[in-house]
Amino acid sequence: MSQAGRLLVALLALTWGGAPDPAFAQPSTQSMTPAAAVVSAARPAPMTPIQITIDWSSNPPSADVLDRLVEERETIVRRILTVLDAAAPKTVELEWLAYPTLESKASATRDERSAHVDSATGKLHVAIDGVLRGDRMGLEAGLLFESASGAPATPILETGVATFFSTAWGGRGFEYWAARLHAAEAIPPLATILSPEWREEESPFLVQPVSGTLVAHLLTRWSRTGFVARYGSWRPDALEVAAMEAGWRYFLDGLLRERAEELRGHLDTRRIERETGLPELRGVNFAHEGYRRYDGYLSQSSDRSLALLAELGANSVAVLPYAFMADPSEPTPLKPPSRQGSETDEAVSRAIRSAQGEGLAVLLKPHVWSRGSWPGEIEMDDREDWDRFFESYERWIVHYALLAEIHEVPLFSVGVELSKATIGQEQRWRDLVQRVRQLYSGALVYAANWGPEFESLEFWDVFDYLGIDAYYPLSDDPDATDQALREGADAMLDRIERVQHRYSKPVLFTEIGFASTRGAWIRPWEGHLAEGPSGADQLRSYRAVLEAMESRRWIGGVFWWEWPSDLRRGRQDSRGFMPVGKPAQALLEEWFSSRNGAPIP
Repeated sequence: MSQAGRLLVALLALTWGGAPDPAFAQPSTQSMTPAAAVVSAARPAPMTPIQITIDWSSNPPSADVLDRLVEERETIVRRILTVLDAAAPKTVELEWLAYPTLESKASATRDERSAHVDSATGKLHVAIDGVLRGDRMGLEAGLLFESASGAPATPILETGVATFFSTAWGGRGFEYWAARLHAAEAIPPLATILSPEWREEESPFLVQPVSGTLVAHLLTRWSRTGFVARYGSWRPDALEVAAMEAGWRYFLDGLLRERAEELRGHLDTRRIERETGLPELRGVNFAHEGYRRYDGYLSQSSDRSLALLAELGANSVAVLPYAFMADPSEPTPLKPPSRQGSETDEAVSRAIRSAQGEGLAVLLKPHVWSRGSWPGEIEMDDREDWDRFFESYERWIVHYALLAEIHEVPLFSVGVELSKATIGQEQRWRDLVQRVRQLYSGALVYAANWGPEFESLEFWDVFDYLGIDAYYPLSDDPDATDQALREGADAMLDRIERVQHRYSKPVLFTEIGFASTRGAWIRPWEGHLAEGPSGADQLRSYRAVLEAMESRRWIGGVFWWEWPSDLRRGRQDSRGFMPVGKPAQALLEEWFSSRNGAPIP
């Protein structure tokens, strides 16, 4: 790294660094321009004051937010200097650009990460977002350490120090999550951890706490001085890695013993919540609409849409990240989306936290989508391809299970409408669900397609809910009467109830909906593809189903398809599924407000 580059890293990383002295004073804020402020913190003599120049993209945050940032910065620097055993710089002049939300940061920089370095300007761009604040995973801590010690020879240590020096990784600290992963036998051998492929392919929610724990282990094994000395040169060969394995496992066992009581307490609480049962869930599938910064999950539009749902009386939402397959018969790797404006981890996390802030229970429901097709068409040609598909699928679904666990999401779906990948694949799914249960402590559901998949699935016993995307037709008559629609809804529920009686588990309508088109009840799964607009027929379909559901005590919840993250999209949707601004919205409001909130038996 060049001297200029190292200076840049130091400058930007120290944004969240600063003085380790306990006497370090709280900041004072002076107005410079309407878009800028200076935060100064004086250290006792003979040290020189530290001054941080902050350019605000809009109004600065409140004083309590600034205080929290300074407190976190001090904590990180103390931990780093404890390892480095070196004095802090006597003068630090820092410049960074702060944004009140991740949406405003993404709009200005075209980068949706919570924080990033702009190498052209020498600034750290960071979102000071109250909703996402707890989700940042130590970027600045890693940069600060690297500025003082150089880059590591083994790349996993770069991730490790960022996690090790962060504050409360994942809300509970990386040690807690590493203990959870070790208890679930999810931490691979050191040889795997140190391979470049593992860092690139596995979920960051697994890589980061494990790599942070590896740094803790090396600090114990080598001492602080030894760690700093070897950080830039350590490239272990296979013999050294093999010799270290027993000590690594012993270290993990000790960590698990230290955290055992905390783990038991948290998991017991979650188990009691799961066994007690959720209240009857009345909500919607919350669709990420538009794929632009101002209308998806990251946006203030999304926050407003969730607020309206809560105001209408809903008590739950399903949040829907997607992975895409170009070919439903080709087992390509599944990845969480990273394209700007898509359902990135940051965007999904924000939607979850925003919903929870409105008092809405969250169902996290990851979807696999194949271009020009649908999940039910995913089918491999031979056993080898199925093995590759399920290996990729497990890695992908575990990523979201960990995200759900970090955010204490109460309900998680392990799949959606994968009808050709479930029928005849019973043992693979039993193994997959067992794996997810080791890492996720909430309730589980699978969102089966209506008809043969839901009615013949062989492994419903492993779930807490029977999930169905229920697009059964109510009638084939475009002029059907209300009575005929009600009879069709009763017939649909009778078919579903026969499955429910076999397993004695509550049924969750993970999707049900009707487009606002003429004769919406005839082919509900096709939506607005053919007929003209009709909010009245959408309303009649909703009403028939809700009236038929009133006496069915086995229904654990209903998530209507769909509600948009941007209400403007819903109001422009004259023939689609969205009830926003249509007669069906008023009926939903009435239904939301009538729920009794009793736990499902």
